[in-house]
Amino acid sequence: MYQNRVVYLDLEEANLSSTPGSRHPKNPTMSDFSKHAWPTESSSAATVYRKMATTTTGDYLKTRFTANIPDTAAASPTPAPTNEPTRQPTGQPTPPPTDQLTPLPSKQPTSPPTPSPTSPAPTPFPTNQPTRTLSTRQAAPLSPGDSSSNVSPIAQANSDEKNHWREKSVLDLLPWEQHAYQGLTQPGVAPKVAYDHCKPPPGIPRSCCVGSFSAGGALSDVQPHRCNAAMKEFPLLRQHALQWFEENDSHIQDTKCDVCKIVEIVLKHNISLSFLGDSMHHQIFDGFTCELYRRGYQVNVTDVRYPVTEGSIYQQPHHNKTIRIRSPHGTIGDNEAVIHYHQMYKLPSVNDGLVNITGEADVLVTSFGLHWGVDLSEDYTIQMAELFRAIRQQGRVKLLVHRETSAQHWHADGGEYSLWWPDIVAKNLSQQCQPFELTDSTAGWREQAIREAANRSGHTLVMAGPHMPTTPSGQPELVILPYFNFTSQHPMMHPRLEDRDDCTHYCSSPFVYYPLWRSLRYTLDRHFG
Repeated sequence: MYQNRVVYLDLEEANLSSTPGSRHPKNPTMSDFSKHAWPTESSSAATVYRKMATTTTGDYLKTRFTANIPDTAAASPTPAPTNEPTRQPTGQPTPPPTDQLTPLPSKQPTSPPTPSPTSPAPTPFPTNQPTRTLSTRQAAPLSPGDSSSNVSPIAQANSDEKNHWREKSVLDLLPWEQHAYQGLTQPGVAPKVAYDHCKPPPGIPRSCCVGSFSAGGALSDVQPHRCNAAMKEFPLLRQHALQWFEENDSHIQDTKCDVCKIVEIVLKHNISLSFLGDSMHHQIFDGFTCELYRRGYQVNVTDVRYPVTEGSIYQQPHHNKTIRIRSPHGTIGDNEAVIHYHQMYKLPSVNDGLVNITGEADVLVTSFGLHWGVDLSEDYTIQMAELFRAIRQQGRVKLLVHRETSAQHWHADGGEYSLWWPDIVAKNLSQQCQPFELTDSTAGWREQAIREAANRSGHTLVMAGPHMPTTPSGQPELVILPYFNFTSQHPMMHPRLEDRDDCTHYCSSPFVYYPLWRSLRYTLDRHFG
C-alpha cells in the first residue's frame, strides 16, 4: 500500500525562502559565537552572517510538500507542463533521443602523458571560458557495459556484479536504473508511475534511483516525477561526462573504477576520509554511496542527526553519515573502509563540533558557498581563509581538498540565487532555470574567493587533474576538485517543485558525479601513492 509521504524541505538550503533579507528571530548574536568560532580577520565580524529568511516554523527553516502516491493501481496521468523551458545552453548540441543513447567507449588509450615533475603556479580558475561545443556522437541503445558486448544487459549485470565492475571507468545505467529512467521519460508521467519504476535490487536504497534529488540534505526518492523534465537533458549530461573522461584521462594502468581505487587507498593507508559541507555536498556523498552499491560493494550506512542545542542549525554540524565499505568477496574480520559526511551550512561554527571533525580527519573534502550570496563575497573569503588556517594550525589533516561549488541556474547574472530572489517581482524574472554564460560578471565568484582564501591562509592551490604535479610540493596545499564548469552546462537538470524550479540542486544520476570521483582519485593517488 502506498501512503502520502511528507518531505521537509529546508527553505534556506533550497533557496526558496519567502522573506528575503529578514533576520531570523533566533539567530544568535555575535557574542554567542565568540567562544567557539575560529579567529576572524575582520573587526566587523557581524557582516559574516548572511541575512536569513523568517518563517513561522521556528529555528529550523523548513516547509513541507506532500508526495501524493495513491493506493489505486491505475493513476490518471497528469498533463505534461506546457511552460517547461526547452532551450539548450549556448553552444550545446541537440542531444539524441532519450531512448537512443551513445554506447560507452570500449577501449582506453595506452600511452600516458608526461606530467609536470615540479609544482607550477596555481592553476587559474577557468571562469571566463566559453562553454565548449561537444562533438555529436552516433546514437545507439543504452546498455550497462561496453558496446561490443553480445551479452544481454541483465545477464551482463549479474555477471559483472560478481567482480564489482572494477575494470570499467564508467558504468552505464544498470537494468534497474534504466527502468527508473524510462519511467521518468514518459510525457506528463503520473507521480505513482514514476515512483513505481524505481525498483532497485534488495539492499540498495530507492534514493539511488535515477531522478532522486536533494530535499534540503540527503537524496530523496519520494517525488521522482519532479525530474521528468530534467530527464530530457540526461543524454546531453551523459555525453558531457563521457567527453570529460576523454579529456581527463590519465591512462590509468591499474583499477579503472575510481570509487574502487578510492576505497583501496583508504584501506591500504588506514585513512580517515571525511566530507564536510552543505546539502549539495550531502547529495554528492550520497551519490558516492550509490556508486559503491552499483559496483557491488557491501555498504553499511549509519545516519545520525544531532539536536540543535545552541544558536542556529546553519552554523553547527547537525547531521552525520558514516559508511562502512567491504568488498563483496570479503569475510567477517576483513578490514572495512570507513568514510564520513558531516553536514554544515555556514561558518563560523557556534560550538566545538567543527573542531572535533577537523581533529579526526586525515583527508577532509570541504564544500561551502551556496549560503553566501555574491554581496557577501569578502565575508565568504574571510571565513574560508580562517577555516583553512585553523585546519593547518591544528595539524591533523594531511590532505585538504575543496570541491568547487556546483553552478546555480536561477534567472540572474551567473545563475546566482542571491541576485534572482530580490528582483523576481520587480524585474518579472522567470521561475524556471535558465542557462548563463561563463563570461557573466558573477560566474564562478566563489571559486575566485576560495583561491584568495587559500592565498591568505598560506596554502598553495593545486587543481586536481591528470596533469597536476606528480608529488606534493612539501608546502601546505589546497587541492581543488573542479565541478563548476561541468555543472554550468546543465540548466535543465534541476527538479521542478510545485510552482517553480529548484535551480540549485540537481536530479541525480551517476553521470552527475562521475567527474568528481576521477578528480578525487587523482588527488588521493598523488598524495598517498
